[in-house]
Amino acid sequence: MFNFLNTCCIFSKTVFMSNAPLGSPFQNSWPKALAIIRMISGLLLIYHGHEVFLPAQMKGYGDWLRDLHYPLPLIFAYAGKTAELLGGISLLFGIWVRWVTIPLILTLLLITFTMGHGKIFTDDQHPFITALLAAVFLCNGAGSWSMDAWLWKKKQDGNEHIH
Repeated sequence: MFNFLNTCCIFSKTVFMSNAPLGSPFQNSWPKALAIIRMISGLLLIYHGHEVFLPAQMKGYGDWLRDLHYPLPLIFAYAGKTAELLGGISLLFGIWVRWVTIPLILTLLLITFTMGHGKIFTDDQHPFITALLAAVFLCNGAGSWSMDAWLWKKKQDGNEHIH
């Protein structure tokens, strides 16, 4: 499984990270575009995840999961909404993106294929597309304009002073 994921990540970087021809208005634009997409995705996930603070809404999700015969339905509801909220915050600020996208992808695929009916071309399209988008960030990381990049640069700068 890891080899397949690694291959997909390498393919993604090869295809999407290549630069446009010199002089093109799109030259070197992918990192900035990816950062903007990451931040907007984060805002959308925060919007959906904030329902974790609405007890009536969460009770409704718990009832729905109970009808679907989930064990511990209310815990699953809170876990899913928490994954959306924390995943959104992570994507917005670009911190711990690769780690946080794993539970986010699992949550979104669970929504798509168990709460939904796996109709990825119609009814369950939004959580599935969001899972795919999260997979892009799993492969590529937070990119530029992120806390991850800032922390990495700070760590690298600190290591230069040691040598």
